[in-house]
Amino acid sequence: MKRGRFNGRATAFAVAVSVLCLAAFHPVAGAAAEPTLVALLEFGFLDTSHEPEDQTAEHEARLQLVYQELQQGLKESNDFVFVPLDPDCAPEDSDCIIEAASDAGADLVLAGAIHKGSSMLIEMWAGGFETGAGERVFFRQLSLRGDNDEAWLRGARTIVQELQTELSNSE
Repeated sequence: MKRGRFNGRATAFAVAVSVLCLAAFHPVAGAAAEPTLVALLEFGFLDTSHEPEDQTAEHEARLQLVYQELQQGLKESNDFVFVPLDPDCAPEDSDCIIEAASDAGADLVLAGAIHKGSSMLIEMWAGGFETGAGERVFFRQLSLRGDNDEAWLRGARTIVQELQTELSNSE
């Protein structure tokens, strides 16, 4: 049994958690009536379930599904315009990531993380940060039931729906 598998995904998880921790310290800011330009970071992942079977490949595939579902949801919405982002930043440097998103033309950077505590309890966190001042404009924590594609995709869809609702209610 492998305990505490750490790899590039653990670093991505640390980045996402670092950015999301900012959420607790920034007030919610209003959004403009124009579509919001959103840069999307790949979500981080941490598995502390200590299950005997190595599920790294399945989880990496699910993370890609989540990213694609978030990207597609943003593209299909009239409220958002997807902005590609490939920041050349240290994973823990949230200021650099937010600046890179701003430089790419984004109004908002969306980051997140997924934590698997067991095969039946998965937590998904997502935070959106305004790129001008780095203020939080969105934060959600979801509990997913089941370690399967549908549960993870449902979480991604919920994030996009709730981001739309949050930003439209703050206008």
